[in-house]
Amino acid sequence: MQKLRDFITAKRLYLLSVIMGGGAVLAWLLLTVSEHAISSMSGAGFLVVVLELVYFVSLAANLCLAAGAGLRLFGAKERTIPMIATFAVGIVGTLALLFNLHLVGLGFALLGGDYMAIIGAAMSLQAMAAALYFLYFAIILQVALAGYNIYNLLQLKKGKMPHQMGAPAPRFDPMTGQPIVTATQAAGGVATAAPPAVAAPGQTAQKLRAFVGSKKGKVTLGCIGGGILLLVAGGILLSVLTRTKLDLVSGVEVTFNNESGAGTAYVSKQDIDYDLNDAAVGIFVGSVTYQIEPSEGLSNGDKVTVKAVYSKETAKKAKIKVTKDTRTFKVQGLTERYGDVADLPDEVIETSDAKSEKLIKNSYDSISYAGDFAYDKDKELVGYEKVAQYLMKGEPGGYDSDVYVALYKVTVKGQKKNGYGSSATYEDLQGDFYYYTEMSGIDSDFDPDDAYVYGTYFGSWDKIETQEQAEAEIEEEYDDYTIVKGA
Repeated sequence: MQKLRDFITAKRLYLLSVIMGGGAVLAWLLLTVSEHAISSMSGAGFLVVVLELVYFVSLAANLCLAAGAGLRLFGAKERTIPMIATFAVGIVGTLALLFNLHLVGLGFALLGGDYMAIIGAAMSLQAMAAALYFLYFAIILQVALAGYNIYNLLQLKKGKMPHQMGAPAPRFDPMTGQPIVTATQAAGGVATAAPPAVAAPGQTAQKLRAFVGSKKGKVTLGCIGGGILLLVAGGILLSVLTRTKLDLVSGVEVTFNNESGAGTAYVSKQDIDYDLNDAAVGIFVGSVTYQIEPSEGLSNGDKVTVKAVYSKETAKKAKIKVTKDTRTFKVQGLTERYGDVADLPDEVIETSDAKSEKLIKNSYDSISYAGDFAYDKDKELVGYEKVAQYLMKGEPGGYDSDVYVALYKVTVKGQKKNGYGSSATYEDLQGDFYYYTEMSGIDSDFDPDDAYVYGTYFGSWDKIETQEQAEAEIEEEYDDYTIVKGA
């Protein structure tokens, strides 16, 4: 131990800190040059390799500086301001480098071009920047310490100890602990340097134990331990506070399709708010997918849950805190089919009535085709009335839409021809005929402007003479529908 203390002199520690100060300046310049390459996650090549080497060399140098200064400070009782400053800067530099240990993994990932692995090797860019600020602070301290220790080296060269500006520091007998007084000093003369004290075997350990057991020693160790604990806790807290918070579902939009009872749902938009300059977070966001439960057989009023699917391990490694990953939506906007004629909106009935009236007025001549009217005489529309109405319901979720069917009794007056040639005579004739109109697309999406109504009349071959016969013919025509007759 004595040989180690003899080797690790204050001069050598001060010289090491000066060299480290120069290296810190070069490291600062290197970080500045390579910062863009790291932030953009592009291959940094030679700069990254140099950064890796500088990191490990700096870590080893700071450990040596802290350990050497600690040995002089506590082992040799050299409690001078320069030695305390050297020890403190060595500790801070070591901690700063350890907080940036993730840079090593990031560097290897960048060199290999494995950008997906960067999520597992690096923190988010915000957290990485915070750790780098701590490193910059340690670099500033090392540069300041280098300047201070250059002054101390100059003092040593002049023969002065850094802690003494006038008389030499007193020396103590290692066996008795009493100050060494030379003959000259005893006679009142000028003091001469006493020979260097040599510690007796085991005396250093004994003094160290005595110091640790003393009140001053406990306070000193408590301050050092508290400082280290504070730095570690601060680093952990900094890491937690700088985690990127992401809400994965507030920007999600869901689209519902088809008709109520057979509706489907899918995520039509996913808008996650994050820093677009943070590539690591961007890669994580790009890996997020979504599930909807349930997604089929939906009816208006149902509720569906959208859940973001992502790797929690990846989020943890990328320093991402997911604040929300599920969201509930109420199903709405699906097409509704009507249950009965009575449920139909007024606009459906009114649209059918208006268009059917036009058809009857324009087609009553054909409607009465089955009558015995003379073809060479004009006919007259006497009147018409709706005698029955239906809602023909297609299969839910199928291709056939519901159809509104209206049955009309149309009264036409004309003349009947008796005989042939010049001897033919005519007599007035009036008859009732049945005619039905159809209008499809009957649901909640019905648009009167797009509605189309077409009509069908019965010929003489149909032999339709009563309303019951007409209704039976219509129901047979729609036997593949669910027939709902209205009042």
